[in-house]
Amino acid sequence: MDTVRTDLGFDVRKQDCMRISALVTTTVLAVAASTVVAVPASAVSLDSDHDGMTNAWELVHHLNPHQAADARTDLDHDGLTNLWEFRLGEDPRRVDTDHDGIPDGGEDNDHDGLGNRIELVLKLSPTRSDTDGDRTPDGDEDTDGDHLTNVEEGQVRDDPADADTDNDTIADGDEDNDGDGLRNSEEFRVGGNPTNADSDHDGIHDGQDADVDNDGVDNDHQGHRRHGGDASKHDLES
Repeated sequence: MDTVRTDLGFDVRKQDCMRISALVTTTVLAVAASTVVAVPASAVSLDSDHDGMTNAWELVHHLNPHQAADARTDLDHDGLTNLWEFRLGEDPRRVDTDHDGIPDGGEDNDHDGLGNRIELVLKLSPTRSDTDGDRTPDGDEDTDGDHLTNVEEGQVRDDPADADTDNDTIADGDEDNDGDGLRNSEEFRVGGNPTNADSDHDGIHDGQDADVDNDGVDNDHQGHRRHGGDASKHDLES
């Protein structure tokens, strides 16, 4: 019978020795698999180049955690820098992270009626619907003071950061885009469409129509603007 002498001075059959060795190996592997290694929070949030993006996130998205300049680049050309993609939880290498047909820069993460890229252009926060805390959503603000809200500017494809988009010395709100006799700002106030001379399709130009939106309330008694959409999708993206 083949035996081997152990370090403890007694003989053991080779077959039993192999069984013992296999048992020990299995036990060690089981203990290792069940051991949870705690990763310090500082390691997860480490930002070696101080660019606002964690090392872990940069590595996952094939960026350089030791090069701060990559925070300012826009790898996928969706209107958001890599830093803002990080802050908004988007993928810096996918134009449309959630595959909904809207570029990440055109998404409205804070639901204020403005796309993320537009908010950044206007120096507003795409993560706060009321950046300045004045209880007016960013979309309803009039950033350039031309009598059109930021959302309204998007609807008529004017620049919400430029009071006179076409440089004709007439403020955007005072323009009459559809030539119906009503200024854009007035048309929004009465519920009309500044890009359609006959908003309610009743055969009467809005400038001569006493009830532009055909809601049973005369224009003179319309006390507020009613927006027909928002600037969060593709408006001002081109």
